[in-house]
Amino acid sequence: YPQGTEGNWGDNFWNVGYDFHSGVTIDDVGFLESLASHLQLTHQLSVNNTFFTGMSNGGEMCYLLAYDGSNIFKAFAPVAGTVFPNGLINNLFTPNLPIPFFVTHADNDNVTFFEGDPNDQYWGPYLSVDTLVNFWVNYNFLSNLNIDTFPDINSNGKITISYKYTSALNNNQVWLYKHQSGHNWGDDGDMVIEQEIYSLN
Repeated sequence: YPQGTEGNWGDNFWNVGYDFHSGVTIDDVGFLESLASHLQLTHQLSVNNTFFTGMSNGGEMCYLLAYDGSNIFKAFAPVAGTVFPNGLINNLFTPNLPIPFFVTHADNDNVTFFEGDPNDQYWGPYLSVDTLVNFWVNYNFLSNLNIDTFPDINSNGKITISYKYTSALNNNQVWLYKHQSGHNWGDDGDMVIEQEIYSLN
């Protein structure tokens, strides 16, 4: 929650810069930041424990909120999303502060390719997962990497590999979970992604 704006076909969406939304002027970044601030004030919610996650279009919204640099949200966990730089009005890479980041994405995602697609003619060109992860690793000045593989508990042959970047200089971390379950949350039975996301925060 919330669900974004209802489009022409009855689907709800976030305005993240798709080619076919080129005429859409909805400021979803501003809306979500204002909503979070309103909820913090109205219900005395912690300004230090307000986080954001979403899948697919929601994951793409997650990236945009992080790059906006408002500091309203204190950590981000996009799932199966990407960034569409051609659809953005403002300079993308302008966050104010380094921030914890957790990316979940399948290397066999057939909707949002892990390697990106600079020639996509429907959604529009979009960036690779490695490009996005590397940005946050560098922005957080992280130099240590621990790679691990989750046990294949249900023996379905779908492997999830974790890449955890850390540094002795600060407490921020950047995680990448690369799984093989296609365009979804990565819940293949070897772990619960929601619990993993919560553990970063």
